[in-house]
Amino acid sequence: MPLIEDVFKEFGFDKKYLKDLAQLPPLIASKEGTIYQIFIPNKLVDSCAYVCHRWATPYRQPLVASDFDIQKQRHMHCKPVADAYKKKPNSFADLDILQARLLFSQDILLNPKSGVKIFRYTTVPQAKLENYKNKLKKITSGIFNDWLSTLSKKSIAQNTLLAQMPLGILMRSVLNNANSI
Repeated sequence: MPLIEDVFKEFGFDKKYLKDLAQLPPLIASKEGTIYQIFIPNKLVDSCAYVCHRWATPYRQPLVASDFDIQKQRHMHCKPVADAYKKKPNSFADLDILQARLLFSQDILLNPKSGVKIFRYTTVPQAKLENYKNKLKKITSGIFNDWLSTLSKKSIAQNTLLAQMPLGILMRSVLNNANSI
């Protein structure tokens, strides 16, 4: 849980909640895992996706000549590659290693009004998912209630991450994401 510990340290959250958070994943564990199906409007694809090799490095061989930047040695957009694949899928020699990565940002993939649709599929029974959600809500409420009670406007202004994001947006974002799990 080093990543979560870093987040707690950065924002000054009470570390007493780390143990509670660590106990959540087993509640929804399954042999099959989870599948996310993500639908992105065509007009937004190039703003949030790029063609890559394994390990997320940009794809360095030309797939669609008109989109390949010779100077940068990579594809500049995802949409022309996707369009070419739709027209002629057998024309891609390295299809088994071709990937696309999504960049989650507030304005597109994390914005319910952007038109992006994300569906989550799991074999975890609904009752277990509800139990998980309820426990997560309780923990996150505790984290933020404790945290907000210790903050002053001065400390919020001094925290560079918080200064860049209005507190209300931060709270809604965290609570909305907790509700969508």
